[in-house]
Amino acid sequence: MKATADPAKLTAPEAEARVPSDFSLVLGGPLFEVIQKMRPFPFGKEALIRLVVTVALPFLPLLLTMLSLEELLAKLVKVLL
Repeated sequence: MKATADPAKLTAPEAEARVPSDFSLVLGGPLFEVIQKMRPFPFGKEALIRLVVTVALPFLPLLLTMLSLEELLAKLVKVLL
């Protein structure tokens, strides 16, 4: 690998390779906006809540056979508050 040359001594193809193309300049702005809007996870808070409710709903009859409705509501209020 050769060392970085003096910009004044570059040949035409080497100089063109260092100049950004118009295509990259045009895509720079929109691409930056897309990257800014990216989220760390592909789902939101609402989707996670829906998933938890959907999974927990079938266990409700089982909980009602083990605990009375009053006990279950008291524990739910205690957890939420």
